[in-house]
Amino acid sequence: MNPRLFLRGLPACLLIFCGLSARAADTFPERKTLTTGDYSIEYTVGNEDFARALLVRLSETAPQASSAEAAQPLLSLDSLRAERVALLGAIGRHLAIETPDPSMEKAFAEHLEFQCKIQALVMAMRHFQLWRSPDLEARLKAGQSIPGVVRTRTGFEFKFDSGSTIAPSTIRWPIVITNRDTETGETLIGKKVREAMALGGLSPSMKTAGGASGVFFVLHETVELTILSHHLRSKDRRWFCDGVANYVAWKVIEERVGPEAACQYYDLQADLAQYADVKDRIDLARWPATENQGKLSAAKDRLNKASYSFATEVIAKVCAKHGPDLLPKLFAEVDQTPFEKRTIKTVYSAFKKLTKEDLRSYFPNRT
Repeated sequence: MNPRLFLRGLPACLLIFCGLSARAADTFPERKTLTTGDYSIEYTVGNEDFARALLVRLSETAPQASSAEAAQPLLSLDSLRAERVALLGAIGRHLAIETPDPSMEKAFAEHLEFQCKIQALVMAMRHFQLWRSPDLEARLKAGQSIPGVVRTRTGFEFKFDSGSTIAPSTIRWPIVITNRDTETGETLIGKKVREAMALGGLSPSMKTAGGASGVFFVLHETVELTILSHHLRSKDRRWFCDGVANYVAWKVIEERVGPEAACQYYDLQADLAQYADVKDRIDLARWPATENQGKLSAAKDRLNKASYSFATEVIAKVCAKHGPDLLPKLFAEVDQTPFEKRTIKTVYSAFKKLTKEDLRSYFPNRT
């Protein structure tokens, strides 16, 4: 997943919007709760078999508290806090910044705090509420109060205010079957599990939140915001900024835990293999900055995610060829141009001056 889109949406609330079909009802079937181990799901009578099968899958997929601790013995969110000064210094060395300034400190602190909150929330993903949208709509219209759900003009909304006093452990994460869900059986169960995990910022393959992915996220965002504030903010910056942010975050981690362990935080080769089928469609030069992207279709979203990997590959290749001092030298050269006049062309010119090469020759699909 794209870590920044998730960041912008979650601090205020978690939302699900669904289209609804009206149904009048004065009385409603009973709501019951199934429990297995530490997991539970609330459902309307008549949906017990689906709820039971769904709960089994959720309990197998949702993150476990113990697994986060076991998976992160070397570098965790707690150790990020403890090693803040050293980590910011390491980032600064890669970016030609001698002394971390308040903007770097702020970026690091804010993203670390956010990831700690996300970890607490997602690790509480053990309690769920299953609804069919007509049932939910009718209850709301009848004036029933349903924790975490509010009626809107177009349907309903699940809302959790992260600044409230509600304890994460009391939240029942929503799973809603709407008239758009034409799947049945195991296919529908798999779809709803993926939706539930996505609401918490997870994919089914991610067994921890705030662990390896959280550590990498904090460092990536700190690097990227530092580039934006110190070196380059032009609209054509996207591939270079995200490629460098991924690469530097990865290398800072690798410096502390070693190459093998660093793969659990970021595995470039695995990402490249995952997106090999779209490599011939990647166009890094035209990859727009996030603020200029707009809403993406599923196909374009996949290309967007793949672009992170191929942009990182470019930076990894040039650093492997020209040595670990290339990036700080490159940023120092870029900084010779007044900030407001810097564009990606400034980066290309600086790279050419340092290496006698065209940085774009490292792009995928270039011969």
